[in-house]
Amino acid sequence: MLVSQRICLVDSKDIQQLGTVRFVGHIKQWPNDNCAGIEWDEVERGKNDGSLLFEGQTYRYFDTKLGLNSGSFMKVPSAVTDGSYMKLRNGRRLVVKGRTFIESLDYRYNELDQIQKERNQEATLIGTKKVEKYGFEDLIRREADFSSLQVVSLDHMLMEDDLGCDMHVLGGSILASVTDLDLSYNMIDDLDWIVRLCDGLTTLRTLRLSGNRLYWPLGTPSTGSNSITRLIATSCGLGMSYSSTEIINTLHSCFPDVIDLDLSSNWVTELPSLADWSELKQLDLSFNRIEGIVKMEDCQLSILNLSDNEITSIEGYVPSMEAIDLRDNSFSSWNNLDQFSDQFPNLKSIKFTGNPIFTTTEEEKGYDFCLMEILSRISTIVTINGTTYTADQRKNYELYFISKVKAGELQAPKEKIWKNLLQKYGQTETGNRATDSLIPQPMTVDVIEGDEVVFQEKLFPETTTIGKLRGKIGRKLGVNVLDLLLTIKLRNGLSEKLDNDQEYISNTGMEDKVYVGRE
Repeated sequence: MLVSQRICLVDSKDIQQLGTVRFVGHIKQWPNDNCAGIEWDEVERGKNDGSLLFEGQTYRYFDTKLGLNSGSFMKVPSAVTDGSYMKLRNGRRLVVKGRTFIESLDYRYNELDQIQKERNQEATLIGTKKVEKYGFEDLIRREADFSSLQVVSLDHMLMEDDLGCDMHVLGGSILASVTDLDLSYNMIDDLDWIVRLCDGLTTLRTLRLSGNRLYWPLGTPSTGSNSITRLIATSCGLGMSYSSTEIINTLHSCFPDVIDLDLSSNWVTELPSLADWSELKQLDLSFNRIEGIVKMEDCQLSILNLSDNEITSIEGYVPSMEAIDLRDNSFSSWNNLDQFSDQFPNLKSIKFTGNPIFTTTEEEKGYDFCLMEILSRISTIVTINGTTYTADQRKNYELYFISKVKAGELQAPKEKIWKNLLQKYGQTETGNRATDSLIPQPMTVDVIEGDEVVFQEKLFPETTTIGKLRGKIGRKLGVNVLDLLLTIKLRNGLSEKLDNDQEYISNTGMEDKVYVGRE
């Protein structure tokens, strides 16, 4: 076992835990035992940062990435079974040498082929002779035809960065048709090896590398000649070892044709410059560590996912942007959206739930008030949080927004937006308020479970469907929407189930109460 070596701990239930060896030797607690210090990919599995307290003194044996408590120590035997793993207590195994690529391919696909054919053994005939079990495995292996595979899934195969065969044979005949290759959650760490593999698979277009810890020599990235267009590399720990600029520049050099890149959950701390990667159209940086103001310049992105970060605002001009996901960030004012129409003149879709301003507004006034703020401030938006709104629905929200701003109950957007709204509906700053008949009015609905009003929900009946109401109630009660039964009482005293999720509330006869039951 060597420092920097990739390992995998497999428990008695075959659950895998990947990690990297950071220390080999003896520690004060176990002076007579061989010991390994492991930095686990799954941070929550760790117990310390590579240091241990012994008799009042702290001894450091290794440093974890970013100083996280992702490390732990374990006693390990000196002998390696079958050259690949160590036997531990409680039925666990510590894999120190993984399978080669070709061994993984053979293991997964020949094994699945054999299992399926053995299930059908009794019905399998060659001519008039039934295939006997003793020759079945050999028959299957002879019939295996990897060259026709287009999607190859080799995730969780304990694979290391070793082909195990000639690259020309692999790309030229064995995997001559593969277009989608999944190498996720293996023991691979050499990015140069991955690039050489992809360069040899000329038909490959989608590559999945999630869960591998990828490294490369600083300043000398490989130059790829492959045709990968979609790269999924989530949870690879890239931001722990490299800056955002180094990550983008290296991946661009290795995979120059990529148009769809997923780098979610990688400890990335900033949105890097994409000026040199004009081919890139879709980028996922969700679940990272990006904070504060994000600056976007000189990129050709059309779809961007920045959800689950700590972003407070966005600056820059990206005319190609069509969809942006900003859920679960730190936007604290609706005014943060006022520049979006200018920054992203072709923006059609936004996701914005989970931000402080959205959560507060929804709790105090209802979900529809959030929709009103977004539609009134971003003139190009047609889809919010996955739902598309019509021109008539936009009109209802914008008119209500105007009435509330004029009444002093809402803060006006920036001057350009406000003037455009007034002009759109033939109004002035102080006079010509829309008539009451034109202004949609929200209704307050008592949500009743049993005999108790559990909460009140404000909504616009003309734009809220039963399905949306069901979703809101389910979220607030913490109940699966499929388990909710909604009923209303009509004026004639009869009860009616609300079971058409596409129907608008305005068409149901609901007055001010909805009754909740559970299946």
